[in-house]
Amino acid sequence: MQLGRCFMLMCCIITLFIVSTYSSTEQQCQCQSTSAPSYQPWTAVQTSQIYYPNNATDDSPLLQMAMIFVYSDPTTITLSGVLVAYEVAYLMNNMSSNWNFRFQYTLYWASRPDKLAQLALDIVNANKYHGVLGPNLPEKTTTLENMFASFGMPQVGIYDTDPKLTSPISGYSNLVAICPSEIDFVAGNIQTILAYGWRKVVFLSTGDSTGISVSLKFEEQANQNGIRVMDTILLQDTSAESFQVALKRIAANPTRLIVTLFDDTYLTLFQEAEALGMMSKEYVWIHSAYAGEGMLYYIARLSNLTEKINVWLDGSFSVLADTTIGEHGYQHQDRLIKFSKIMPNLYVLDEFNYPSSLNYIWDSMLVFLSAAQKMIENNLSFTDQSSMIKELRNVSVVGSSGPISFSSSGGRQQLQFKLSNYRKGVGYRTVGYFNPKLNFTGTSYFRDASTQIPLDSLPPNEEYINKGLIIALYIFGSLNILFYMFNLALIVKFRRTTLIQQSGYLYLHMILIGSILMVSSVFVLGTDMQFVSKSTRDRLCMLSVWQIGIGYVFLFGSLFAKSLRILLIINKPELKNSNNVDRMITTFLCICFTIEIIFLIIWTSVDQLKAQPKLKDDERTLFYWCESESYGFPVAWISFNMFFLFCGVVIAYLTKDVERRFNESKIIGFSIYNVFILCTIIIPLTFTIKDSPSITFAFQCIGVIGVPLGSAVMLFGKYIFVLLSSMKSHTNSNSGKTTVQEQQTSY
Repeated sequence: MQLGRCFMLMCCIITLFIVSTYSSTEQQCQCQSTSAPSYQPWTAVQTSQIYYPNNATDDSPLLQMAMIFVYSDPTTITLSGVLVAYEVAYLMNNMSSNWNFRFQYTLYWASRPDKLAQLALDIVNANKYHGVLGPNLPEKTTTLENMFASFGMPQVGIYDTDPKLTSPISGYSNLVAICPSEIDFVAGNIQTILAYGWRKVVFLSTGDSTGISVSLKFEEQANQNGIRVMDTILLQDTSAESFQVALKRIAANPTRLIVTLFDDTYLTLFQEAEALGMMSKEYVWIHSAYAGEGMLYYIARLSNLTEKINVWLDGSFSVLADTTIGEHGYQHQDRLIKFSKIMPNLYVLDEFNYPSSLNYIWDSMLVFLSAAQKMIENNLSFTDQSSMIKELRNVSVVGSSGPISFSSSGGRQQLQFKLSNYRKGVGYRTVGYFNPKLNFTGTSYFRDASTQIPLDSLPPNEEYINKGLIIALYIFGSLNILFYMFNLALIVKFRRTTLIQQSGYLYLHMILIGSILMVSSVFVLGTDMQFVSKSTRDRLCMLSVWQIGIGYVFLFGSLFAKSLRILLIINKPELKNSNNVDRMITTFLCICFTIEIIFLIIWTSVDQLKAQPKLKDDERTLFYWCESESYGFPVAWISFNMFFLFCGVVIAYLTKDVERRFNESKIIGFSIYNVFILCTIIIPLTFTIKDSPSITFAFQCIGVIGVPLGSAVMLFGKYIFVLLSSMKSHTNSNSGKTTVQEQQTSY
């Protein structure tokens, strides 16, 4: 406690020393001391002496300003008071050659943000202030703006303002904003991500109005530029426990690019991230402007974490407003460097690493004083608040943060934005400027001085079909093929029997050949993609379609032909013993087969299927899925074959009740129904669950094996039984022929 009081006393002494130093070195400035500091929360902390610019006298108008800072401890506000006193002293002594008024400010400290309303009332009720500068937190700026607006009090925002009001800011009635909104930095973050070829990102921020608004704008612009925001985490509190939960959630995500938006809680973030191993090469951090500012260095010096922060920031990026391009920017920077030597525990500064937030404080005062001088020149009183607001918006000067001008609604214009990259042992360096796209002007260094651009996400785990499932279905498919070959051999052996002849020797062959072609696609569909080249994967995708397509036409076309033959004979009995019906059916099959072949040739030539790598919804697992660039050919192919199938179902239904001499019509009908039911179930399921290679393969195999197997068992089961029975009877050829012939009249 005593140490804290001593430290505050030392800061006050330094304040007086700096001010008195400038008073003695600049004879043009005369200073008159007023009230002493008061440490009551949300009341005045420090009232400055009255500053006299070159042309001011005791009779000159007195401009009174209230300055608001929101901090949680008196040490920080005391240091801020030292800096403000220093800045005002320099400003009045070096920039005031034409100012004809006196100036005095009162510094207010709000340790409790919930008391800002009371603070605003205190300022208004004091009935002496001509304007307000601050506060230093974005969401608090517009909280107070609404209240000050009701009293017509002019306000100059020190830091960024509420991003709900997009840039250019609209809706401010009495405020001009020196610092750009966080919304202005969103475009820079998006352009940075695009420039490095990244496409996936996690957004981490506070859950206040600023964080919510910026996250929505960030997601909107990301979607417009083809960037996927894999997760958005908005913290309701910034305790170590909250950061732990958030960072563990990020670590569970494969994305390794993180955009952050915080103010004074980066140390907690970095400490927890390091504990979870997230300060490693695989992570890339893009911090808000605050991370690259002097505040981090200030905290580091006070808490002996300078070396730690040097490591934590290594390879990170910050999108900043270029605040050193103004007429007085570099002079101002030199003064801050000299000042840091007077107070070495305050800031660590070099040519690039100095707090641009101080430039905003400098420029906010410059804008207010410039507007006041215009009031004097126009013979207006400082109490004319509407005229003061008008003059504030008409200010056009060059300050430390560059050219300063405002839109009609108070938004900052003309700021140049830059991308800064931190390198361990070197510090922040500008590597590019936005206009509006990122134009690189220097080499980017990632963690450990690497110049290789890291991936935005972990390489996904590749998932392939379960090997046990492949072996099982290969064996089952092979048994099916043996079964069809056995039936082929049996039909060839008994091809002259009445049973085979009347069942359609050609059709039976086509059914079995089609079944073999369809089942053989199992061996193509089950090929392990990890062991073949990309070109081979693409060929296998299209080969399986050829096998299934041609096999389907052979199999179902023959069933369709047999059913259509029965329907024609029923309607025209005179065709029963005519070869015309067979020629007609054969012609129809040839046409269907030709259409299928031509379509597959065109599909293969124009937009063939290719094995495309796909990510599951968890973004961590990659699998391969055969697809064309467009859905035109697959949809047309499926539609044609399903229409063909639907026609077959209709014909099967029309022939379901024919007399007994056409008893095979029911078996054919059931075979067609089997094809229809399996296709209508399997095709949608295959596309619905395509992100699981093993399940997809299993359903595909159910289709290409189940369709021919169900039809073959129903259709050839009778033939096997009858033909094998005739062989076993060992009757003579005539009696054997009679036995088989008795099972006739199948069509």
